Amino acid sequence: MTINTETIRDAAEVLDTLTSALAVDHPLRTRAAARAKSCVSGLYSAADALDAQTAEIARLRTENAGLRISLRNMIGAYVRLMENGRDLIIDLGGQCDPVDVMEAADPWLRASRAALAQEQGGSDANGNR
Repeated sequence: MTINTETIRDAAEVLDTLTSALAVDHPLRTRAAARAKSCVSGLYSAADALDAQTAEIARLRTENAGLRISLRNMIGAYVRLMENGRDLIIDLGGQCDPVDVMEAADPWLRASRAALAQEQGGSDANGNR
């Protein structure tokens, strides 16, 4: 069963209505009304808190998506720099490891790709699904 703010508010309204429906001279009315008022207030507070948490989760998901895109773009730029550096070294007559070897040996690149893979629920080594 999913509990949402509408369910909580409905429960508060039902509780308030049932308490108000007790006969004026009913022996439990005063005690029930006092407890119901407290419960209704608590239910509405819980619904408001749930709304606030839901909004915060949505905000964080949006922020997280932007950060993932930025990290993916930085990984791509970093690999292109490795490729350009390798090409320049070879063009000048030097020797250089292949780019995939340099990528595998770079701890920051591995950590960045691992962070993307963890967030995406298991991606390939390039951070792609």
